[in-house]
Amino acid sequence: ASGATDSAVEGPLKELVAASHASKTSCNALRGVFQEELELQRALWASGADLSQTQALVFAAADVGDCGQLISALAEARRFCVVSTSLEAAAENLRSAEEAMLTLRCLTDAIRARDRHEAEAWLEQARGLHLETPPGLEAIVSALRTEEEQCLRRFEQAAAASGNQARSGNGYPATHNDGNPQTTRELLEECKRRGLDTAGCTERQDLLRLLESGPEVSPEAASQRPRPTAAPHPDSRQDRPAPVSTVWDRRAVPA
Repeated sequence: ASGATDSAVEGPLKELVAASHASKTSCNALRGVFQEELELQRALWASGADLSQTQALVFAAADVGDCGQLISALAEARRFCVVSTSLEAAAENLRSAEEAMLTLRCLTDAIRARDRHEAEAWLEQARGLHLETPPGLEAIVSALRTEEEQCLRRFEQAAAASGNQARSGNGYPATHNDGNPQTTRELLEECKRRGLDTAGCTERQDLLRLLESGPEVSPEAASQRPRPTAAPHPDSRQDRPAPVSTVWDRRAVPA
């Protein structure tokens, strides 16, 4: 059967893992540069009077690791006092590195889980950030889409066969009487979202049993899953304003 076989996934996945590790190393290095610049700025402001409210906001944003708010706080502080341009550059570089690290990590997780929807979303995010990704990822996502379509066809064929049997018995087409309003596609996507293996499922009832026996995902856990931001157009990267929302607004990246 055509699909994303383990051998086809292994090579690009290894490259993606290596890129993710390299991104984390780069991010850690940039975090160190940023901390040095922040301490220099702290010393500069401490040489005068007590910290103003805008200056205090800069350090508060830095303490919680919110680069988006930090960059905004630096821009506001610049209106009233001297702000190091190297600190601003370090903050911008760190934000870009954090976004790249999170994007590559989530893309890696999606490929490992064979989650086509997540893989497509994070691959598009990687393109928007101009990140280098293994060339085989496109083929993997395409194969995952093919697997999903084949799986849905199996369910549809099983449902059609069940309907034919019902019509032969009472002259009326069969309907879903399981009490679940979700379509078969929605049930399949729910299984994928929970990370459940649907390889042995051939009928709608198989999906329902799998969902009933599988681990439940709490709304809190689902809401904490990072989501890609809207990717910028490739020609608009230069001189673009800082985005209002970044990955920092959705999930803090661990050190």
